[in-house]
Amino acid sequence: METQHQLPFISDLCYQVIKTKQNILAVKTCESTGKRASLARKFSARNGLEIPLPHSLKVYSTKISRSGKWKLCKHCIVCSSQQQTQSLLENITSVIQKYVSLRPKHLMVIINPRGGRLKGEKIYQKYVANVFNLAEIKTDVFVTKYQEQARELVMERDLSGYDGIVGVGGDGTVHEIVNALLKRTQNEADLDLDDPEVKLIRPKFKVGIIPAGSTDVIAFDTTGVNDPVTSAVQIAQGFSVGLDVCSVHHNNYLLRYTLSFLGYGFFGDVVKESENYRWMGTNRYGLAGLLRYLGNRSYHGTVSYLPNDDHSHTPWDSEMCKAGCSVCKDKGEYIPLESGDVNLDEPDQNITVKVSNQWEMKHGEFNAINAAILSCTSLKAPGGLPAAHLGNGCVDLVLVKRCSRLQYLRYLLRISLNGNPLDLDYVEVHRVKAFKFQTTPLLSASGSAIEQGNEAMSANGETVYIPRRQASVSSTSSWNLDGEISDQPDIDVRVHCQLIQVFARGPEITEGTGSGLLCFH
Repeated sequence: METQHQLPFISDLCYQVIKTKQNILAVKTCESTGKRASLARKFSARNGLEIPLPHSLKVYSTKISRSGKWKLCKHCIVCSSQQQTQSLLENITSVIQKYVSLRPKHLMVIINPRGGRLKGEKIYQKYVANVFNLAEIKTDVFVTKYQEQARELVMERDLSGYDGIVGVGGDGTVHEIVNALLKRTQNEADLDLDDPEVKLIRPKFKVGIIPAGSTDVIAFDTTGVNDPVTSAVQIAQGFSVGLDVCSVHHNNYLLRYTLSFLGYGFFGDVVKESENYRWMGTNRYGLAGLLRYLGNRSYHGTVSYLPNDDHSHTPWDSEMCKAGCSVCKDKGEYIPLESGDVNLDEPDQNITVKVSNQWEMKHGEFNAINAAILSCTSLKAPGGLPAAHLGNGCVDLVLVKRCSRLQYLRYLLRISLNGNPLDLDYVEVHRVKAFKFQTTPLLSASGSAIEQGNEAMSANGETVYIPRRQASVSSTSSWNLDGEISDQPDIDVRVHCQLIQVFARGPEITEGTGSGLLCFH
């Protein structure tokens, strides 16, 4: 419903149009005709005012709905003269100019038309393009036609003149853009990408995310919702939040940079298994998950980790990361960590020991080893790890020890149904700044490593039997690195605090004010 107000002073008008002046996106002049002019005349007649001439402004602002989505609002301000219109235009424009330095002026937009929903182009044209046009943001739009084209565009194209790079697609598109941007930045600085302890340089370009995938975890964690309008508005207004990034190395070779999740065991097996059913589309993950759950494998390995030394925030905190988060606000850049003198050769089973430089080590059999950089919340998994932060310089390392199918099902249900998976006695969680994983194969009676996966195996010409257990034990799994498969089980992971700046504000839910027609006399 349109509302009408008489606002005798420009300062009052600015306050009534939008309580937070920074939320004014744009102002446009127009002629009052049709329904707006008729409403203005009726309003003037009821209040004994002269019928205003057909001069008006359209003020575009933003508000936050109760669901957490940001809305674009249009306020029609009918003025009594062209002089008054011009005065009001200059006043509101001056308000916008106070914040224009924070807002992007030129963006590279990369659209993946084959993202999870196959609607990348449609989503951009319907929800995003108009917001960028109103904010007078110049855009160069590229629609990818083959795999890795987004990487090629970021790595090879001249980026001078851009204020940021916007990806329209799923999490895979975002990861591709971020990996390319980080590699290009480090290469230009002549840094060794294969050195796990190198201090990486933050790119000068911010990254924008328009969700058009199947899960859109990163968009959900950085805005609180999965909504292209919310993301577009926060990009246009220049909001910015720092995201932690993990570098993943194998034998001093960079595998990739990750933004949200690393999973070994169950979640690695699911992605690996799903490759056999690509013809099923996104449904393949459900089938692969069922098959891997029924298999219920566990894996031998040794995890060493460097615990977080800031005890003001823990994985058990009740307060979630949100806009203006105090935990993330004052964090500095990544400081290289000393690797320590960690001995991973045949430690005692299921023990935790201290090693040099405060590293700790855990050895045993695990159904899953998960590392969450973000809370990994989505519509499909509303639980996630709610205490994880966007930019605290840590990951939450979750170790799910060998357990029965029923116990592991309970863990999965806790994640998917907004429960707390951390209070299960077979689940450990550690907030860490770095961690390493190394496989430790089972040995036969003669001390030789044996290939596992069956109850009866042959080693050195003799038959070796593994006792029946609650879970079958296999030699190695694959790593799920932000949805990409890595068959290198032994990895070295380091967290780089707020290495990437993203156009976003952080999750926030407040009540906004509605739009309406404002008559100014």
